[in-house]
Amino acid sequence: MKKYLSIILCIVIFISICTISANAQDIPTYYYGDANKNGVIDILDVSVIQKHIVNVAGYDFDDIQMTVSDVDGNGEVNIDDVTLIQKYLSYELLTFPNVDPTNPTETNVTVSTEPTEPFATDNTVSTEPSETVSTLPTETVTSLPISTESTESTTESATVKPTKPPIPTEPSEYIDINTYVGNKINAARRNAGLGYYNVSAALSNCAYGRAVEIVNNVSNTRPDGRKWYTILTDYYGLNPDNYYLSEHMVVLDTKNNNYTQEEIAGICVDALLNSKNDKAIFLEEKEEAKDKLKNLGVGVHREGNIYYLVIHLAG
Repeated sequence: MKKYLSIILCIVIFISICTISANAQDIPTYYYGDANKNGVIDILDVSVIQKHIVNVAGYDFDDIQMTVSDVDGNGEVNIDDVTLIQKYLSYELLTFPNVDPTNPTETNVTVSTEPTEPFATDNTVSTEPSETVSTLPTETVTSLPISTESTESTTESATVKPTKPPIPTEPSEYIDINTYVGNKINAARRNAGLGYYNVSAALSNCAYGRAVEIVNNVSNTRPDGRKWYTILTDYYGLNPDNYYLSEHMVVLDTKNNNYTQEEIAGICVDALLNSKNDKAIFLEEKEEAKDKLKNLGVGVHREGNIYYLVIHLAG
């Protein structure tokens, strides 16, 4: 399977904060697999679908529930969908096959396509004399199959280390940042007339692991010399060849500014959306990105005043 990668480094000393318009925030998002529509894909959704399938009283589905529960996209809600959600929850797969996350909405909800802040150009970024934004050349590899060399490296490492490394636990203080980042990116996609990204726990765990790794070397290369996507194999035994993948990074130096978590997320997402190459992937302006990436993971790590944000996309 083919993949492409992207990396951005933005060192932000100061940047003005913008907010998402109420219009963008008020649009509800329904995730595939989230049968009870509570915003989380978990074992409760499996139970709800199972009860619906066997016609338990009180578990009739509305149109949205029918849509998001049909994770194999065959037009029916059945035990196959239950199995796929269970595999998704156990990290046996990163994406649901054959579904197009177009954000099904209630009939009285409309999706605005008008550009809204913070996605419009912020003139203060270029005119504020105390602000410096530095961007590394973006690495983009289009339709790149994993090389034999990378595969051999993974195999050799597995031989030396027969047991998988422990998956690090992201501190709870960063969970809100992750949520804000995901919401802001999905709001930008809505405003561009695109479907939302599903939030993947597995991708988020991998993104956090990479956020810790890049502290001393902001690169798509891991400390042991392997490509970033090998972390999927290390953590979950997944074969990166089966997915389209993309990695994006922002490094934020807060300089002791007392930013809220929402403001930190806003600065980082603005930096990504102001990067031509990264924006082209998030908003599918690149032909290679169209309809390829459907799942998102966010990881944040902090060292002193510096925040390391990593975003993984998969499809």
